[in-house]
Amino acid sequence: MFEIIIILIYLALGIGLMIVGSMLVDLVIPGYFPEEIKKGNNAVGLIMASISISVGIIFKASVASPATEAVELTLIQDIGVVGLYYILGILSLMAGYKITSLFNRKYDLGNEVLRGNTAAGLVVAGLFIGIAIIISGVII
Repeated sequence: MFEIIIILIYLALGIGLMIVGSMLVDLVIPGYFPEEIKKGNNAVGLIMASISISVGIIFKASVASPATEAVELTLIQDIGVVGLYYILGILSLMAGYKITSLFNRKYDLGNEVLRGNTAAGLVVAGLFIGIAIIISGVII
């Protein structure tokens, strides 16, 4: 029974972090995600999906990390470790987007996403998932 309660706690935490992650990344990408989704902007939909995938990858790695298994952590301490990696992950996604936009002089990635350019959404989605895989590799 205790394991089920732990699963439900981490599930609620994970879903909450995915929602907050989308809101935070929305601060650096032009436009407003909820409005863009209402318009049917597939590029933004891809980006939001990739944020959830990225948070899930980082979340899983932080929970499964051998470093946290080597030391007996309380539930609160473990959630703190997850939160720390989450913050690192979201900041990395935001920085990755900004750096990619800065170095890409051929087109304005933010404007392309706002126009609903699915290819631009895929570029950002791939960037986010790639960053999450890198971070999870370092954690594990």
